[in-house]
Amino acid sequence: MFPTAFARALHFGLILLLAALLFCVSGCRTDSVGTRATPLARGGVIDLTTWDFREDGSVDLNGEWEFFWRQLLSPGDFAGSAPPLMTGPFTVPGTWNGREIGGEKQSGDGYATFRLRVRLRPDAPRLAIRILDQATAYQLWVNGTQIAGNGTVGTSATTNRPQYLLQLSRLPRSSDSLDIVLQVANFNHSKGGVWNPVTLGSEAGLARIQGLRQGLDFFLFGCLLIMGAYHVFLYQLRRTDRSVLYFGLFCLVVACRTALTENRIFTGLFPAFPWELVFKAELFTVHAAFLLLLLFIQSLYPADSSRRLTRFLQGICLAFGLTTLATPARISSLLVTPFHPVIIFIQGYLFVVLFRAILAKRGEAATILTGLLIFFLTVVNDILHNHGVIATAYVAPVGFLFLVGSQSLALARRYSHAFAAVEQLSDAVTDKNRALEEEIAERARLEREIVNVCEEERRRISRDLHDGLCQQLTGARLQFSVLERKLAGAGQEPSELKRLSSLLEESVNHAYDLSHGLWPVEHDPQGVSASLDELTRRLAESSGIAIYFIQERGCADCSHGSVTHLYRIAQEAITNAVKHARGSRIVVGLDCRDRTRLTLTVRDDGVGRSVTSRTTGGLGMGIMEHRAKVIGGTLTVSDAQGGGTVVTCVVPCEERKQEGQSDGSQI
Repeated sequence: MFPTAFARALHFGLILLLAALLFCVSGCRTDSVGTRATPLARGGVIDLTTWDFREDGSVDLNGEWEFFWRQLLSPGDFAGSAPPLMTGPFTVPGTWNGREIGGEKQSGDGYATFRLRVRLRPDAPRLAIRILDQATAYQLWVNGTQIAGNGTVGTSATTNRPQYLLQLSRLPRSSDSLDIVLQVANFNHSKGGVWNPVTLGSEAGLARIQGLRQGLDFFLFGCLLIMGAYHVFLYQLRRTDRSVLYFGLFCLVVACRTALTENRIFTGLFPAFPWELVFKAELFTVHAAFLLLLLFIQSLYPADSSRRLTRFLQGICLAFGLTTLATPARISSLLVTPFHPVIIFIQGYLFVVLFRAILAKRGEAATILTGLLIFFLTVVNDILHNHGVIATAYVAPVGFLFLVGSQSLALARRYSHAFAAVEQLSDAVTDKNRALEEEIAERARLEREIVNVCEEERRRISRDLHDGLCQQLTGARLQFSVLERKLAGAGQEPSELKRLSSLLEESVNHAYDLSHGLWPVEHDPQGVSASLDELTRRLAESSGIAIYFIQERGCADCSHGSVTHLYRIAQEAITNAVKHARGSRIVVGLDCRDRTRLTLTVRDDGVGRSVTSRTTGGLGMGIMEHRAKVIGGTLTVSDAQGGGTVVTCVVPCEERKQEGQSDGSQI
């Protein structure tokens, strides 16, 4: 059993196939609207006395015409008492290639005159003739009046000028007969003769039919041109999928062929365009179209295609195309018939590829196969019509449209699935980003919590040192002082006691310094800058460098939650300046005048970053950046004007009330 998707696609394809066949049938009947059999010419005469052009429609003047080989005769030549000698009857439409005349088989080169007399009803309406291009130049007279012509009819290759141009000409009024004289000459194509039928009908009916045909050609041309340009532009935006490019170029090539064939809308707009180029373009578009079709199917289903066979067929198409461009029309026109088996083989091969893709459940293979089937039938119709096996019409452009439509639908569904996948991935990425942001926020919260825990632990250790060890050392020193005074009163004051007294003094001072370093903020609950002031004082004393503290405040008291981190940043920046700057002056600034941000600056007059950057380390800078990031601030290090380095940390700050806002964490 076939998959359900294939069954639906096959059902849809059958509907399209039925519509295409109905269109072909209607196209075949446009020249003969009624149900009567079309009359044929016999012995150079066609009897239309029983044919009603109003009811039965137009009629192709097919059958036996009088044939005058290598004679260019005008209507006046048939008016004399001695009419020209007829070579014999000639079946129109047809070619004179291979026709034996005077014991000699003819090639495509030559010239001739054809004559047909038409018997009409007396009440026939105003008539017109529709004549397509012939091989390859012609002139047409009706009742002695020239009404149509393509190119210049000549007796040699130098005097003959070919042209492709559809003609719809009104006939002079006549009572009951028409005398049609047609001159045809060919020295530029491999086949010569009257290729296409001459259609006779009412002027209004032929004009309506011609309008419909040209409208259809313009419609097909516009659709193919828009689809081709759209997909080529789409490929420019996304160059990873070459199937889009091949499909776009295929549409453009088919659009060009639509303008060049059948109703000749291109030569209708540009009648003076060289015939040789028109013919080469018409033939080349066939080779290019099947080359691009092979590339397109292979790019869609590479696993189901035979790489060697595909390249071989592509090489054949390329060879035919290059030969067409490189040789004159007399030679390249010989390639038309040999390429027909290649077309049939290519389509059969593509059927196999698409059927294998369907069995492998590849996307949209059934849709493309349906369009290819319709296109195959139209191509077979045109090949048989071109060889005269059937008398229908050229419907390959309609088949091209169905093929392009199926491929366009397949690409649209493919891109729709791709867009849906992109949307799903986008949603997944959005969810991942949201989860990542939440995780980052949680990590930042945990980092702040860890820092707070560390600071709390510093506070506890500072209190233990201050209330425990510092007090015990102070008590021991006081007791030792009492002991020292007693010994001095007894006349005993050994030098060891003085050294021990000095050691106790240093231990007490060091313990207090250590307590201040671990948690300096709570020692001055009412002052905003006492801790930084104390820090600069102690480091100035220990380093021997002049360190100044300057503040510009907008609040009486500062209860900013990040003051502890600012103190640590200032402590690290001053320490770095003392160790590496080699300066003589350090200025620490604190500015919160606008009450929206708190700015800490540490400026030195040392050697600057160009020298200090050569030193090893960097842990302190990383710690400062991390602390600034934790409190939502920014840390910058730059060169100071006049030399030295400036460390700046800016933290956002909201204005707070002075009363009841202090939490014991002032700088």
